[in-house]
Order: sequence, then structure tokens, then C-alpha cells
Amino acid sequence: MRAVTVTIGRNIGDKPMDAEDWSGFTYRTRRAIEGAGVDLWATAPYKGLWEGVSEDAIVFYGALPGVKESDDNRRVRGLRENLRNLASEYGQEAVGLTVGDNELIEAFA
Repeated sequence: MRAVTVTIGRNIGDKPMDAEDWSGFTYRTRRAIEGAGVDLWATAPYKGLWEGVSEDAIVFYGALPGVKESDDNRRVRGLRENLRNLASEYGQEAVGLTVGDNELIEAFA
């Protein structure tokens, strides 16, 4: 199963976007992720750093069932395009996206 991580930050330049826009950006990013078929497991706010400037940020983490490592299928391409559009609309330089293998590490018996 493929894992998906998306990271967004609040700042526009070195200033935070207003609360209403940040809420909208967060909501619409989550909807884009879920719309791509990602089974969202965790959403966590944190203090990020972009180009040396501290900012509020959120990381979304989940699984993309049915997508193999070699696939760059329409769901992943669609998610990239939606994230690109959201970044442009909300004044962001970039949005972080990682799609990779998910692995469970078992404890020693």
C-alpha cells in the first residue's frame, strides 16, 4: 500500500494568512486529499519552518489503496494538480507531497 503525506504552511512570504483563509486552505486541502481516494489516518498541526521563518503548518498522512510503487495514476496526478491550484490560490510557493511505500516494522517477539 502506498502512503501519502501532504504538508501545508500558513505564511504568505513571512506573514501568516488570516484565520479565515487558513481555515479554508486547510479544509480544501483535506478535501483534495480525500477526493484522491486517500484513506486519511492522521492530521496534525505543528510549528513549521520555511526559508528560515517560523509558521503554523499542518501535515496530513494516509494511505492510497490500490496504487503500486510504479504507478503514477490519475488519482496521484489529480492530487498534484489540485495541490498546485490550491498553492496558487492561497499565495503559497509550494505544498509538500510525498507518495511512497508504507511499511510496518514489527517488534521483536
